[in-house]
Amino acid sequence: MKGRAEGIFGDLADDPRSSRELTAEDEHFHPGPVEERSWTETSWWATLIPEYNTVCWVYLLFRPNIGVVDAGVWVFDDTTYLPWRMPYARFRWNLPIPEGQLTDLTVGDNVRLQCIEPFKKHRISYSDGQLIDLDLNFEALLPPHAFGVK
Repeated sequence: MKGRAEGIFGDLADDPRSSRELTAEDEHFHPGPVEERSWTETSWWATLIPEYNTVCWVYLLFRPNIGVVDAGVWVFDDTTYLPWRMPYARFRWNLPIPEGQLTDLTVGDNVRLQCIEPFKKHRISYSDGQLIDLDLNFEALLPPHAFGVK
């Protein structure tokens, strides 16, 4: 097809007007091609705490075709320019994917995702012993923007 993007990101060039409406089911895991061992679904949560000049990221990378999830939590501030000097950083590789859906899921023994209201309210909690405890509540300001969702 003339003008269509090629390669791994070819589907991003699809006409966004052909996207379907999102439903509450889109808060769940999406089925991927079984033959693609590297097929990945991610869940990334970022927040800014301006009074402390601090940013916090919680990132989960699910690879259902090999049964693993990688989980990372990073906290950095205005003094952080080297990754090894972050106030907090931890990434755990190859954890087993737990039973359940992204709407209520605990990864490892310390990252919990909860969908309180689809596309509107979510809660992320995380604890690492005496090092850090997070209890983050997210509330959307705008409805989700679907682009190229089939």
